[in-house]
Amino acid sequence: MNVFIASDMEGATGVTHGQQTHAGGQDYERARRWLTRDVNAAVRGAFDGGAKSVRCSDGHGTMRNLLLDEIDERVDVVAGTALERELCQLETLDEHFDVLLLVAFHARAGTPDGVLSHTWIGGIVREFRLAGQLVGETGIAAATAGAFGVPVGMVAGDAAVCREAKALLGDVETAQVKEGRGARVALCRPPAATETLIRDAARRAVERASHRQPYKVETPLEISIRFSTHALASQAAKGEGVDLLEADAVRVVRPTVREAVAAAWRLCYVAALENGGFAKW
Repeated sequence: MNVFIASDMEGATGVTHGQQTHAGGQDYERARRWLTRDVNAAVRGAFDGGAKSVRCSDGHGTMRNLLLDEIDERVDVVAGTALERELCQLETLDEHFDVLLLVAFHARAGTPDGVLSHTWIGGIVREFRLAGQLVGETGIAAATAGAFGVPVGMVAGDAAVCREAKALLGDVETAQVKEGRGARVALCRPPAATETLIRDAARRAVERASHRQPYKVETPLEISIRFSTHALASQAAKGEGVDLLEADAVRVVRPTVREAVAAAWRLCYVAALENGGFAKW
């Protein structure tokens, strides 16, 4: 049983403010430790459930947030710049993996009770649709993994993303580490409690992996992205094979899920780069 973990950061234990999610921000170093503990809990749960190998892709911001000197020694970590990634949070995932676990994930853009909710790049993307269906990063990850035949077994994050995951994926395991009381306010569980929640959910997810079905979307795949401004959409529409749908929305259609997601990620990445976002790091 080969397990792939994708980690974000906004959904980590104790994280409630953007300052905690970027280098130089207040409490960033402490938040990195909380994130690493969440990932370690998922790793331990995966091995408890029978995993033979575990790989984790650090998928937030600069994509080098996990503390390697504190990570479980049994896991391999994919770390490094978004610039050279094709599949964003799922870089190096392929058909050799049996189940995907999503750790420290958050709800999609526009979710009222989502803590730091956004889709891919906050402040830039307002809506993201796969074949017409509104999704967040959980849906993007599920569809990408599904194209390789890999099901999502667990989602760990705030109450809103757990609800979003169950609505999309059915009886997926979830580990709720906090409950939103606003965009930057949450009722939080301490790490000692959330480690147990995540470990147990990960164990169950791996034990049940062979009974789960991958999330599939139709191909050729159409992805539509609604940006926060007309300028961003206009800029994105200059890309090869990109159509301007409305003043603030574009569409890409590709033969495969991998190609479509990679093209969409590139559009969003370039928008962040051009507008002074995280990509400059």
